[in-house]
Amino acid sequence: MRKLGDLVQVEDGRLGRQPRDPASAFAATKSDDEINDGSLLGNAESFDEWLVRGFVYEGAVTIVTGRDPWSRDLVESSLVMSTVPLGQYRELYDAAYSYWMKTQRAG
Repeated sequence: MRKLGDLVQVEDGRLGRQPRDPASAFAATKSDDEINDGSLLGNAESFDEWLVRGFVYEGAVTIVTGRDPWSRDLVESSLVMSTVPLGQYRELYDAAYSYWMKTQRAG
């Protein structure tokens, strides 16, 4: 859960402005080892056969996901992306984290 609050900052010129398509966003996460490792959201383990990546770019959070993470040729049509302004993401994350912490204490 904490990984969602500390997403990697991507400064990859290939994105240009905010990524408009999932394929370019996904490609940026594979541009170098640091971004590749930092953007992988391994806590999305419940999404069998899906790869979930998240990063911050130019004041917004982008989450991109696609099926079949073990394939070298991820099918671009399976990619889905969402971009949220960083401030709104922080509000959502803080609420989700607070709820998560309460459930951890209750269990």
